[in-house]
Amino acid sequence: MGNAENKGVSIICPIDCGNAPKKLMLKEVAAALLLKDIDSVGEQLADQVAWHKVGEISYKGKEAVAKAAEAEKDNKAKEIQIETIITHGTTGAVNGTLATEALQRYAFCHIYQFTSAGKKGKIKEITSYMIKLA
Repeated sequence: MGNAENKGVSIICPIDCGNAPKKLMLKEVAAALLLKDIDSVGEQLADQVAWHKVGEISYKGKEAVAKAAEAEKDNKAKEIQIETIITHGTTGAVNGTLATEALQRYAFCHIYQFTSAGKKGKIKEITSYMIKLA
């Protein structure tokens, strides 16, 4: 497992998550979603990106996605542990666990759809599952 620091948050990820450009990008986007810092990865998102938070609400467009993430900044991440990053063609997925400063733990999974299968494809849709652990 590799370790990285992002705004004082420990991000733990399998070593192979950086062996492909799309995997590295999905690691950064997943961390940005969990850290509520969409602006740092805005260039990776299509202008009309859609973010579906299962069991909650959906957002359309970069600005709406950034505002939705910003509104949740009170529940700050302490550690993000990424278990798996998968990419294939126009799809990708990242799953793992999140620990917050308030000592809450969550399991998460983000499913991504890209505008194209190439390296220049942008994220056009994100479906997020977040489950509070006991």
